[in-house]
Amino acid sequence: MSIPIPSHLRSIAFAPEEKRGNLGFQLKCSCGSEHFRFYKGAVEPTPEEKKIEDEFNLFLKRCGPRSYSFITDDEGRSVACRKNLLGKIVDSALLPTAVYPEIYRVKCVSCHASHTVFDTRYHGYDAVASLIKNGEPTPTHEGAFDFTELSPMGSPYSVTVVIENDPTLEDFHENAIPEATEEQYSDAYSWITVIGIPSGGGKQVTFLDIETA
Repeated sequence: MSIPIPSHLRSIAFAPEEKRGNLGFQLKCSCGSEHFRFYKGAVEPTPEEKKIEDEFNLFLKRCGPRSYSFITDDEGRSVACRKNLLGKIVDSALLPTAVYPEIYRVKCVSCHASHTVFDTRYHGYDAVASLIKNGEPTPTHEGAFDFTELSPMGSPYSVTVVIENDPTLEDFHENAIPEATEEQYSDAYSWITVIGIPSGGGKQVTFLDIETA
């Protein structure tokens, strides 16, 4: 096996299998159970962030098919604006810049332990590249995340994770981030898919399928 299991999943991953640039493995809780339910945690925008988003969306509706450009205001913020034929600004709105992190977790149905499968702040190529360049992201208190169960009611699920990454650290250094450590490389996969198979039988469910680069 060449592609590494992501560092945050090594303690609960088993039966890894590499095939055509992808690594697949199943999840097993530290208590021994292989049955989980799936949750997504998201952060709600602040009132100010929501206001900026709403005003920008209204600006886009007012513009319709007409083009617009961007300027920088006195505070260094990007502003979308539409100008008339004389070059005078006739409409404008701040460009939304807030990024809302998401966390995907599985929860063991036996011991109720939660395990993070994917956190947009720390996992995947773009997140790792940002961490290497900019350092730790601004902390977000766990209480700010509102977790919603994604798994349909009924049987719990056995979980399979599939990631796509460069086959070796050397390849990753050559193709992507030369200064990445082995652990950072393992977490900098470019695609992740999470599939659940009902323990009581039935069709598999894709809980997460996202390109991270």
